[in-house]
Amino acid sequence: MIFRKMKLHNFRQFKGDTEISFSTDKSKNVTVIIGNNGAGKTTLLQAFNWCLYGQVKLEHPEELITKEIISKIGIGEKERVEVSLEFEHLNKIYTCRSFIDYIRNSNGNIQKLDEDRIFTISDSETGE
Repeated sequence: MIFRKMKLHNFRQFKGDTEISFSTDKSKNVTVIIGNNGAGKTTLLQAFNWCLYGQVKLEHPEELITKEIISKIGIGEKERVEVSLEFEHLNKIYTCRSFIDYIRNSNGNIQKLDEDRIFTISDSETGE
């Protein structure tokens, strides 16, 4: 299995859209992720777990979505946290996409609307 890329949308400290491309080169197939403390290295591991297995170990599970985004949601407004992971295996491209939609209800509280995990498979040569 070869990981190709990960896309994050409002996941933890990754505000907005972030895309990480992994090395798919046959001879240089290592991707190194470095950063200062608090930069998001552990968050990337959490994104893998949440996207593939629906599990993430957090003291407050509602903290999947960026705190800054939560603070800006108005009454009746919706926001989404999403992680997608694309990988290749045996000439097939697999995409796993997990998301949760949140809304601020009329009482001012944040609540989950929808949560889903979607898997798609396509042929790596045709993309279909």
